[in-house]
Amino acid sequence: MIKKFFFVTTLVVINYLSVSAQVTPLEKTTHEVALIAVDLLNKKLADSLYSMTGESLRKKLSPTAWRTSFKDVVFPLLPMRGLAFQRSKDSLSQYRIKGTVPLMMYFSIDRFGKISNMSFQMVKKEPGSSEMSAEEKRTDLVARKMIRLINEKKTDSTYLLAGENSRKGITPDAWKKIMENSIYPLTPFADFVFLGNEGRINKYRSGKSQFWYQSIKMIE
Repeated sequence: MIKKFFFVTTLVVINYLSVSAQVTPLEKTTHEVALIAVDLLNKKLADSLYSMTGESLRKKLSPTAWRTSFKDVVFPLLPMRGLAFQRSKDSLSQYRIKGTVPLMMYFSIDRFGKISNMSFQMVKKEPGSSEMSAEEKRTDLVARKMIRLINEKKTDSTYLLAGENSRKGITPDAWKKIMENSIYPLTPFADFVFLGNEGRINKYRSGKSQFWYQSIKMIE
């Protein structure tokens, strides 16, 4: 008897992370300045960025020290992309950002809207496809296909890909409403990152959203 393996992939949940949104006016203003600062960094305009700093930061770093610091420490990390707000404490905003390595960026502004703190810290590299098991890789292939179909808003195709177990619990019309009202407003999903696997469920992150995918193996 020939054994056939079917992998039924279920979209378990998509959870929008409320901690990843700026709430207070200061956090929003800080974020706007941070975006400008990162843009200047990527253009390697150290002097222009220094002109945005406040008195407290200038007391710590002269223009020459600032240029040297960015040339030797920061520029090798460029380009930076995907600035994602994490949290704020005591007026200091914390971000995740992708440079040549994953980074945390700490950023704050003074009462005049000038930069009072801008520093970086490398973080532990997240798991990649090379670190996946064979089962995790099979699930990953279908999960990424699902995300592509969601980004393309192909509702019928996503419903078929969801698998028989999922379709037993939700009608096509109900699936369509979920997609149109809850999922599509969050698209497009980019930088889809594998975080790990727990209980045969692959976990991912894309910007402010987290995903859980489950692969169920069936044998005939």
